[in-house]
Amino acid sequence: MVQYLAKRIGRSILTLFVIVTLVFCLLRLMPVEGYFANYEKMTEAQIQAGLQSMGLLDPLPVQIGRFWVNMLHGDLGVSHIYKVNASVTSILAKKLPISIQMGVYAMLLSLVIGIPMGLNMYELLPFWYKFFTTLGYDVKTSPASNRQLYLKGQHTIPSDTACFPAKLMHGHVEALLDEGVDAVFYPCMTYNFDENLGDNHYNCPVVAYYPEVISSNIQKLKDTVFIGDYVGLHRRHDFPGKMYEILRRHFPNGTFTKKDVKKASDAAYAEYDLYMRAVRAIGDKFLALAEEQHKPVIVLAGRPYHVDPEINHGIDGLICDCGAVVVAEDAVACKEKKFPTKVLNQWTYHSRLYAAAKYVVDRADKRVNLIQLVSFGCGVDAITTDEVRGILHDGGKIYTQLKIDEITNLGAVRIRLRSLFAALDLQ
Repeated sequence: MVQYLAKRIGRSILTLFVIVTLVFCLLRLMPVEGYFANYEKMTEAQIQAGLQSMGLLDPLPVQIGRFWVNMLHGDLGVSHIYKVNASVTSILAKKLPISIQMGVYAMLLSLVIGIPMGLNMYELLPFWYKFFTTLGYDVKTSPASNRQLYLKGQHTIPSDTACFPAKLMHGHVEALLDEGVDAVFYPCMTYNFDENLGDNHYNCPVVAYYPEVISSNIQKLKDTVFIGDYVGLHRRHDFPGKMYEILRRHFPNGTFTKKDVKKASDAAYAEYDLYMRAVRAIGDKFLALAEEQHKPVIVLAGRPYHVDPEINHGIDGLICDCGAVVVAEDAVACKEKKFPTKVLNQWTYHSRLYAAAKYVVDRADKRVNLIQLVSFGCGVDAITTDEVRGILHDGGKIYTQLKIDEITNLGAVRIRLRSLFAALDLQ
């Protein structure tokens, strides 16, 4: 907490310096009459003398330097408007203690909620960020994934057979703890949003319950508040009441009310809807671009957290280097309605995969194809790969799968991509 406060105060000082300097410069654009209370009665000689006495005829850099030197010595000059020739420092001194007191209380009382940027939290960040900030909390996300972050949490990984995205979560949580956040928010979520594409809308077991693994294996979590309760975003009517109980249990002295939580919940659902609309709009934009420029399209289908560059290793860039336009599965899955599958279609992310494959087939355009990203260690992808392959093959499309993990050697990936585009050229 001390480390986080130190960084926060440092950023505040820097921000204050920039803003004050900018305001100082903008005030120099003010007409000259704004510097004098009795400007109409002054002669030109008196005006010039006044400007000279205030140092306003000096070059701007000289004025800025003198201002900061004087301010650091407690000299803010004299007022020519509020109280003629009264010290600005004395005027502000009467009000400053109350302002400082309120600012310090706000900084100390505003708890910092840490959110690890991985697995389902990667896609749900807009929802949770809006929820907590509407309630008045500060939100701190874990840093961008990299090799060092993975190694930071490696000593707490209980099994190396888990998928790489799950193993990365240990590093994300460790990083938040090092930042000194007041609480780490990473709830268990059996269900995802119901997008009406499948028979049900579960999260896969790893995504749903990995908070249990985190809480059992990262010992440092015992020194902070870990909110790993079970939450159901799919039950919008019940969600505010459930979250109120969870927050009240973890923050018994919190000033929020049930009405506040309801307001934050409504804002969070609206924000998530806006986010998903934006994702789909960007997908439409690039599909239109590909159509206009007659470029091939690759629907790069995986999980939302495969967008993380440390997880996908820049595969999207490699595809673009081959001359194709890349769109994600969640940008096109919404264009399909629920349809029969050969497997039990019960996971939200998997339903998107199947719908994306169906979209590629329904386009009936040989330039539109799909590549599926699969994480090593993902057991349920044994099911998704068979179903996606079946949908594509039945529609006369080529199925390509790329397996990814912590290994960054992309030689085999380049070969697969070149083979795919060569095969497409022969069609």
